[in-house]
Amino acid sequence: MIRLMRYLKPYIASIVLIVALLFLQANADLALPDYMSRIVNTGIQQGGIEDSLPQAMGGNKFDMVLQIVSPEEGATILAAYDRFEPGSEAHQALLKKYPNAGSEPLYILKKIDATTRSRLNALMVGAISSRLTGIDPSIVTQMGVQAVKGEYERLGMDTVALQTSYILSVGGLMLLLTLLSVVATVIVGFLGARTAAGFARDLRVNLFRKVENFSFAELDKFSTASLITRSTNDITQMQMVTVMGLRMFFYAPIIGIGGVIRATGKASSMWWIIALAVSIILGVIAVVFAIALPKFKSIQKLIDKLNLVVRENLSGMMVIRAFAMQGEEEKRFDKANRDLTGTMLFVTRVMVVLMPLMMLIMNLVSLLIVWTGAKEVALSQIRVGDMMAFMQYAMQIFFSFIMLSMMFIILPRASVSADRIAEVLATEPSIVDPKTPLVYGEDFKGLIEFKDVSFRYPGATENVLSKISFTAKPGQTTAVIGTTGSGKSTLVSLIPRFYDVCQGSITLDGHDI
Repeated sequence: MIRLMRYLKPYIASIVLIVALLFLQANADLALPDYMSRIVNTGIQQGGIEDSLPQAMGGNKFDMVLQIVSPEEGATILAAYDRFEPGSEAHQALLKKYPNAGSEPLYILKKIDATTRSRLNALMVGAISSRLTGIDPSIVTQMGVQAVKGEYERLGMDTVALQTSYILSVGGLMLLLTLLSVVATVIVGFLGARTAAGFARDLRVNLFRKVENFSFAELDKFSTASLITRSTNDITQMQMVTVMGLRMFFYAPIIGIGGVIRATGKASSMWWIIALAVSIILGVIAVVFAIALPKFKSIQKLIDKLNLVVRENLSGMMVIRAFAMQGEEEKRFDKANRDLTGTMLFVTRVMVVLMPLMMLIMNLVSLLIVWTGAKEVALSQIRVGDMMAFMQYAMQIFFSFIMLSMMFIILPRASVSADRIAEVLATEPSIVDPKTPLVYGEDFKGLIEFKDVSFRYPGATENVLSKISFTAKPGQTTAVIGTTGSGKSTLVSLIPRFYDVCQGSITLDGHDI
């Protein structure tokens, strides 16, 4: 197949754009489980509260926080909040949002940068962690968030509206990512189909031009039926593998590698599940590949044979009828047809088994993830949203391997087709027209003379013609008489140079043709 890759050079820009769009699409698809995890963990379980750093605290809660941190940490926290005393105009305005604050002073978080916010949140989480051991930091954060939610509810804040706002905002981002993925998919499909069609067109044009220059020696070598198959079915195979390859060959590795990285980031303790599932899938693919590959290689030859039988029947219909050979030809066609049908049915049956096996493996893996993840959740090692995201990443990884397996199953047949096409393109005509052909003038007579001409067909061990010498004078009839198979047609085919002589020469008005 590598020999045909040069025909993709005019489409390099489209291929680069396709790869860029596939990278964009893959990242959008990989981001969706993470956002879903945020909706479950933060939006549902945490009520839309993202971290342990409260936006507002009453005076009593603020004093409790200062008691569980060091004086230095307390000073840092105190500097990040504004205090509003009861009765002040600002305090009265805040009562609309926190109606239960009453006569209690309010501490409102100042506008701070992301770095300061992260440091303050770490202080809050650290204060809780110092009193709890053996619990995942994310669980500690969730416990801190629950404390923040309790304070919001105590102050009378509308936590339902806060939760709804968070879920809608994250859900909106998921919709945008989905839309981006859809747009990228459509553009990739369009560019891939256009590139594959152009690639097939260029192959077909070059193949046709090459065949046009073939002598009878090359036509006998490949056979007309085989050249028809190579110009149609084989090139169609290359077009199909190109459009699928541009889509799957680049997309699947990005999804697979990205999925592994993100999945282990969500639940590193369950990495062995993905390793186990991938190993089983690769084993199934290897078995199917070993069974189906030899059959894929034979399909194209069987198509050649079927085309040959059909062509011979169509071109020799009158002779077949004259000798009453219809029954024999029907048997020939039936055998060629049954051989091809049997091989394709075998390959199809093998491929049909593959997808149900893959689905069974994926469903069993999903059950294993839920079973193992439930234990992890019960032990406060991971959160529910992380387990759900891990499951989705696992499915993406499996589908990436399935896509690659489809490519590896299609590639053998496409490789056979590519080799057959490249074989024709690499064959140089044995008879080449001269750069400056001789032009006969008005004195052209048409005197043909054979001088000790000998000829044998390519690959033959014996001459068909041996040391033939005669002169065919213009204006006279020259008869060539002989039994069937004596070489009469072969002799005549040497004059228009369908074949070149092996020995001797043929001259036209004294010029060697």
